[in-house]
Amino acid sequence: MTEAQVLEVLAACAAQGLPVWVDGGWAVDAVLGRQTRPHEDLDLAARVEDGPALEAVLVGLGLVRQAGGAAWNPVYSDGGGLRVDLHLFRLDAAGRGVMDPDDPAVAYPAGSFDGRGAIAGRAVDCLPADILWRLKTGYPPRDRDLLDLAAPWRRRQLDRPLQHGEDGVPGLRDGVRREGAGQAEEPPVAEGGDAGVRDHAAPTR
Repeated sequence: MTEAQVLEVLAACAAQGLPVWVDGGWAVDAVLGRQTRPHEDLDLAARVEDGPALEAVLVGLGLVRQAGGAAWNPVYSDGGGLRVDLHLFRLDAAGRGVMDPDDPAVAYPAGSFDGRGAIAGRAVDCLPADILWRLKTGYPPRDRDLLDLAAPWRRRQLDRPLQHGEDGVPGLRDGVRREGAGQAEEPPVAEGGDAGVRDHAAPTR
């Protein structure tokens, strides 16, 4: 997906008064204020009550809901380069965005909807960097997850790096955090100052 496509989707949602928060790889880039790697889709967090209206917006943009998937995680695609992955949540009393009504543990942590970033110079609502770190390290991380997190960590966007084993975080690879290491290490930096990007299977969190 391109920055222009992302902004088109966000503008269409805003025109209908539908708040959404950028998640996933685009959220990492929004925190940094620039695109750092290609993205195959746009992850958006949204209130579950806005799901039907958001579907109408996406259908109006030429997207079709894809078969399968959980009711709280519908995916829409135009069959080409435009793909939107919705994460529908309901706020609980603690401020968590619970997605799966059958499993309250599947939720955005409190504070997930306080972030602001920029895509192509346009301000957007997104998950903040510390929440992105927690979500992307809450399961055995894939290489693209580590690459997404390396640049925000290096620029000290996070309050602090998580320690090995904290909140269930496993030892990480590729120079970001190694098994048994007590503190994250600076990842390799490619020419131009950004962490090198390699082509791996695309995660969708």
